[in-house]
Amino acid sequence: VTGVQTCALPICAAAKQAKSCASRQREQTLTPIYILFGTETYNAQDLADRTAEAVEALSLPVEVFGMDELDWSELEAAHTALIITSTFGDGDPPSNAEDLHAELMAATTALPHLRYSVCSLGDRSYPKFCQCGIEFDERLAALGAQRISARVDCELDFEAQWQGWLDTTLAALGQLSFDAAPAAAVAPAVAPEPVAQPAAPVEQAAQQPVAPVEQSE
Repeated sequence: VTGVQTCALPICAAAKQAKSCASRQREQTLTPIYILFGTETYNAQDLADRTAEAVEALSLPVEVFGMDELDWSELEAAHTALIITSTFGDGDPPSNAEDLHAELMAATTALPHLRYSVCSLGDRSYPKFCQCGIEFDERLAALGAQRISARVDCELDFEAQWQGWLDTTLAALGQLSFDAAPAAAVAPAVAPEPVAQPAAPVEQAAQQPVAPVEQSE
C-alpha cells in the first residue's frame, strides 16, 4: 500500500458529472448576458457567437440576438448587454439594427441598471468611421447605463482589436454579480437625441467607386 491518493474512475466520473450539473443549475438561476449584433455581411454576427462562447466558459448564461430580434422593452429590462455592430456606408446602422438604433436615439427612460460595452467594426476610409457603434455607446452612457469596458473601434483587420476588447470585457464580467438583476433605480428622464434633418439623399456610389458597403468589409 502506497501513500499515493487515487480515485476510482466511476467515482471520479460521477463527481465530474455532479459538478457539471451543479454548474448548469447555477447558470439557470443567473440573469443572462445579452449579446447583440448589428450586421450586413455577418462579421459582427460571427464575433457575437465567438464572444458568447468565451462568456459561457465563465459559467455565465448568455443569449445572442440580432438587433432585429430584440424589442426595445427587452433591452430596457436587461442588466448586461454586449453590443457588436458594424456601420453601413457613411455612418448608418446596418439594416438589422435600424429600428433598435432609432428607438435608442429617441429613448427618454434612464437606464442606470444596465451594464454594457460596445465593440464597433468599421473602415477608416469612411469619414464617419464606426459611427453606429459610437452612437450606441454614447447614447447608452447618456441614459445613465454603466460602461464596464471601453468601446473599441475596430479597423478592417479587426481580429486583434476584437480580442483585446473581449479580454478586457471578460475581466470586467468576472468582477460583477449575476445572481439577480439589479433593481432599476428611478432616475430623471434623459432628453432624446436630436435627429438631424438630412439633405437630399446621395447614393454612396456617387461618392465612392462602389455601392455602399458595410464598413467592416
